[in-house]
Amino acid sequence: MKNDFSTKITGWFFVAGALMLWLGWRLMPVHIGTYFAPDDFAAVGEHFHFWIWMYRVHMFGIIICVMALIAL
Repeated sequence: MKNDFSTKITGWFFVAGALMLWLGWRLMPVHIGTYFAPDDFAAVGEHFHFWIWMYRVHMFGIIICVMALIAL
């Protein structure tokens, strides 16, 4: 594989996506499973803004990883 600008950007996209996925999941105060339980809403409501931002970071990490896979 040639080591040019596009391959470096693709590699950094993989690294950034993986970090965003991991950090978003690890820092999320409440982990919700596949299905919502009634207790989950109260737990998310306690840290609503922080939970929303960590969920956004996690989801954007997925988008970055998909972009890197397409670029590869």
